[in-house]
Amino acid sequence: MVLAAVAMWIPSRYLPQEGISDKLMHGIIFTLLAVLPTVSQPTWPLSVGLGLSMIPFSIVLEIGQLWVPGRSFEVLDIQANTLGVLSGVLAGMVMRLIQRWMAGRSS
Repeated sequence: MVLAAVAMWIPSRYLPQEGISDKLMHGIIFTLLAVLPTVSQPTWPLSVGLGLSMIPFSIVLEIGQLWVPGRSFEVLDIQANTLGVLSGVLAGMVMRLIQRWMAGRSS
């Protein structure tokens, strides 16, 4: 989470000007942030809840960009973050199901 905050609050002059889409980068970062708690917690409600908690975290980071030189608050970034979180939670749930299925097969 600290790395995500640093990445979101780097002044724009230090960011690459060409390359990967800004929105795609937001989605990738928040997919990874949501997958980690979703697969690492022992219970479904806790794992999904922690994964989904990345949505308000992304909003706080986006608001924080108001005070970063060359960065701005963008609703489209929040949408990309949210889509990334939902993708990460879904991917984490699928990974948990596969792990449970594999454990059942080896018994």
